[in-house]
Amino acid sequence: MRTRRTRQGLAVPVSTLILVSTFTLLTLFTYYFAMSSVNTQSRTVNYQTSKQEMLTLDQSILSVARSPGTTLLQSFESHGQRFRIKPDERRMIINVTFGDRAETVYNSSNGCIEYELSSSDLVESSPFLNGDDRLIVDKNYYGMSQLFVTSGVNGREIYLGYRPIVTSYIETDLNQTSILRIYLVNMNSSQSLELQDNFRVKISSTDTICQIRSIVSSSPITDVSVIATIGEVSEEVNLPSSTVLDSTIIRIETVIFNVMLVEVDD
Repeated sequence: MRTRRTRQGLAVPVSTLILVSTFTLLTLFTYYFAMSSVNTQSRTVNYQTSKQEMLTLDQSILSVARSPGTTLLQSFESHGQRFRIKPDERRMIINVTFGDRAETVYNSSNGCIEYELSSSDLVESSPFLNGDDRLIVDKNYYGMSQLFVTSGVNGREIYLGYRPIVTSYIETDLNQTSILRIYLVNMNSSQSLELQDNFRVKISSTDTICQIRSIVSSSPITDVSVIATIGEVSEEVNLPSSTVLDSTIIRIETVIFNVMLVEVDD
């Protein structure tokens, strides 16, 4: 009888130990799962905040560019991530070709903005938040933006730069002048900055410049192309024949919206 009672007495602590261990493991699993969900939600919120801040900044820059003399302020909550303005980056060269001739109408840095992301596991169906991968387009200037998620030095970041927009038409006069107009947003007068945490940026339109050059051809112009080059990459836009056909004069108008971004000291 004593032997039986001893075996039964040992069975109780072993069963209790198994139950406690199982409960502890379940508790730890639940805790880590909950913490992982919280961290994922936090990263998602941070990403969406950064994305919206850059979309708003893009809209502010374009709004100011179209209204010379105006100024807008924007606040940022970077969550410890770096925000950089690089006025000397994104050098762009624009050439206009027709026949066997070529004219360089622009050769300057345009500036760009980089905003680090706090997480590398959040992805969009497309990296582009605004615009696409074309370096030059022939639509209205609401398509100037190139805002996209890319890989930076320290991880993923949101990048903002601007590309040229090309329009063309025939000016009906005695000379049948073909008008080629190129629109650009230039941020190279901005302050070179690297900011973190909470900060504010002022966006100002300094001026709008229109550079004009007229070229007379001895024979009718039948085709015109505008080529934009950034770094080692070049792309071109071919103008519709209806806007250049039989013209002997082409007037190239390069319209530059100069926008300056600086830090606002509290």
